[in-house]
This record gives sequence, structure tokens and C-alpha cells, in this order.
Amino acid sequence: PQPFMVLVTQNPVEFLGTYPLPEAQMDRFMMKLDIGYPEREYEMTMARNFLEGKTASQIQPVISVEELIAMKEAVRLVHVSDSILGYIRNIVDLTRREEKFILGASPRALLHLVRASQAKAFLDGRDYVKPDDVRSIAVNVLHHRITLTAEARLLKEDPDRVLDVLITHAVIPVG
Repeated sequence: PQPFMVLVTQNPVEFLGTYPLPEAQMDRFMMKLDIGYPEREYEMTMARNFLEGKTASQIQPVISVEELIAMKEAVRLVHVSDSILGYIRNIVDLTRREEKFILGASPRALLHLVRASQAKAFLDGRDYVKPDDVRSIAVNVLHHRITLTAEARLLKEDPDRVLDVLITHAVIPVG
């Protein structure tokens, strides 16, 4: 099968006609990344390209399908020890027990956190996952999967901050 990637955007200013996805559908997305606005120089380049009539159809691929498939397979080969699996499971379990969350992370979240950790290690040039790999991407994998309680929302709790605390307190099993 061909690899696929789905990129979804939502402009928070234009909610008219858009509706939040149910939790079960949100859970199918591996990560949520907030990319913000482009840097000044990149935005200036975008404006110049626009003035020159350059369009998205003129963009050249940066990687072939074959290279993407090879990278995907290489990521799958990155070693994840039982202690790292236990660490990831502990993080997921803490989201399920957190009183500020109505809904914690699903089993699918655990699987996505494992794969994202492998990808982080691969991108860092390693063939094994370290706890730092898990910590560095855990919030991006988990924050769209959790739901704050009404009380936590009233207290203006930041779900990412709550996740950061949970991740900090998760125990890394030995062995």
C-alpha cells in the first residue's frame, strides 16, 4: 500500500460552518501541531512569489514516494525497549487518572506515541528510543485527545501544562 499523510488545517478565526470533530475522530490523528505564523523573511518570500505569479503547482517535491516508504520502514526498525514502552504506558495511564480531564488518552494514543517516539529517534540519527524522545513529542501526540472538565476550564487550566506535569511525573520503569 502507498503511504499517506493527511494534513488538516483549521483557521480558529473562521469557525462559521466548521464544527469540532468528535473525540473518536480526533483520536485518529497522530499529532496536533500549532505552527503559528511564518517568520518575517519567509512571509516576504511568499509575497514576492505571489507578485511574480509563482503558484503552488510549480513547487517541486522534496522527497520521492520511494524515499518516504524507505524512511517509514526505517522508523519501524527503531528499537523500543520494554522500559520505554512502560514509560509511555505510564504517561497514558496518568492522563486517564487525571481529575482535570474528562477523557484521557486512548490505546490508539499509546500506539501513536510509540511510533512518534521512534520517528523522533530516527530523525535524531539513533536506532533506539530514549525517554527524551518520548517527552519531546508527547504533548503534540496527546493534547488533542484529552478533554478538560468544566471546572478545569472555568479555572482556565492549560491542558498542555497539565500534560507537561503528568509527563514529568511519569515513572520510567527499569529494565
